[in-house]
Amino acid sequence: MSREIKYRGTYEHFVDIRDILNENIEGIKVFGKKGYTDQFDIYVCDVQTSEPQVLLFSKDTEYRFPTQEEALSLVKKHFKLD
Repeated sequence: MSREIKYRGTYEHFVDIRDILNENIEGIKVFGKKGYTDQFDIYVCDVQTSEPQVLLFSKDTEYRFPTQEEALSLVKKHFKLD
């Protein structure tokens, strides 16, 4: 069973991560084509700096990045999207 992809933070940050993933809200499931839909949740939340923080959770690993660009780089590498 797939986890629901969750977003936390301001509406602006929500739009940012959606645009970066170049999909609509449900479009995150594009990653499911490689069988990872049930392994990753993406959270976008505010941190003490002005930058949003992006958290990627796998079944056994949590990745934290201060910027969406860094998180996207990991996503692309992990899913071999380059």
